[in-house]
Amino acid sequence: MVTDKQRPIRKTAFMTWKKCKRKFQYFYFAEDEEYFSYGKLSDSKPLRMGTLFHDACEGFFKRIDLKTAGEVVDIQGYFRGFLPQDTEVPNKWYDYFAQVEADRLIEYTAKNWLEHYMPTFIEKKLHLSDTIDRTGHVDRIDYLPDKEAYCIVEYKTGKSYDPTRSRNRTDLRAEIGFYQQILNLTEDVKAPVLYWKLINPTLQIVFEEKIPSQTLRAVQKTYRDIVTAVENDGPFPREISLLCLWCPYLNNCLYSKEEKIFQWD
Repeated sequence: MVTDKQRPIRKTAFMTWKKCKRKFQYFYFAEDEEYFSYGKLSDSKPLRMGTLFHDACEGFFKRIDLKTAGEVVDIQGYFRGFLPQDTEVPNKWYDYFAQVEADRLIEYTAKNWLEHYMPTFIEKKLHLSDTIDRTGHVDRIDYLPDKEAYCIVEYKTGKSYDPTRSRNRTDLRAEIGFYQQILNLTEDVKAPVLYWKLINPTLQIVFEEKIPSQTLRAVQKTYRDIVTAVENDGPFPREISLLCLWCPYLNNCLYSKEEKIFQWD
């Protein structure tokens, strides 16, 4: 049963449910504080590099001066100076981010949108009171003056985050839709959140689109399914695939003494 102290459904749990409901069960009901961890440096090199890149992008907007940027010839070079010369993160990631932001500044200056260049929110924590509360964390939220709407901006550094591939795009839309619902049902924004953008410095891709309406319907249905399962203590069926080999709950799920799925005499 859901209680006043029931854990909120965070984005990671939401996306885990879509992949494997049994993994969601282990993650959501874990007794340690792993469920609430965010932004901690991981021992995994790819995750660690991603966190460092996020931190650098957050600090970038706190340090740049738009007046000076408008006066220099090489805006990309000026912006690059506010990003690390790193030994752990590929410098080409920072080079690409500096170029993306320089191009955006040139566009906003030409269109007389300079007052909207700086993000409205950076590293925004989200919370929505609900049957089971929903929480999230977005990298950045920009205002689009020509659309009179907000755009969720996400930094993704993994090669698998390729929005040009339909399956990856569907997963990314689900993640963004989870955030969009929270934002549009709270009073944090003064205009609707209708767009999303992905910046992937590994693939050197910037992808932007309007969030499809069917994404929101799918997000709401998934949320209701999760609430029903949590309220009724299940069911939480497995989704067995090759991905199980990398699951942190592999031993509990597939080799447990109680179920003995893969044990033979």
